[in-house]
Amino acid sequence: MDILTVNLFPLISQLLMLSDETVQQEGVKALVTVAKADLMHAESMQFLMANVLSILYKKSKEVENAKVGALLLLEAFVREEIFGKDKCEEFIRDKLDSFLAQKLYKIKRPLLQCLVTISKHLDRDPG
Repeated sequence: MDILTVNLFPLISQLLMLSDETVQQEGVKALVTVAKADLMHAESMQFLMANVLSILYKKSKEVENAKVGALLLLEAFVREEIFGKDKCEEFIRDKLDSFLAQKLYKIKRPLLQCLVTISKHLDRDPG
C-alpha cells in the first residue's frame, strides 16, 4: 500500500499534469486498473483518487495539461463507477466555470466526453 500512496500516485499525478493527452490516457488507465484490483478498501481508494483529482484541479489554474488530465480522470472514474454523484455535482458546481472560461481548444473534446458521462449522475430537475 505504501508503494501506491508514496510512489505511484504522485508519479501519475505528475504524469497527468505535464504530459500530452495520449500519455495522460495511459496514466488514467493505470489508475483505473489499480482501483479495480482491490488492493485496498474502496473508501481508501476513492479518497486517494479524489486527492489526485484535487491536485489536478489546483494545478489546472497554472498548467493547461492539468485541465485535460482532470477531465480524463473524472470521466473515467465516473464511467467505472469509482466516483459517484457527489464528484459529478462538485465538478458542475465548483469547477465547470473555470474549465469553460479559458475556452482552450485542447480541452473541448475531453470536456464534452466528461460532461456526457457525468450527466447520467446528475438530477434532471434543477430545482
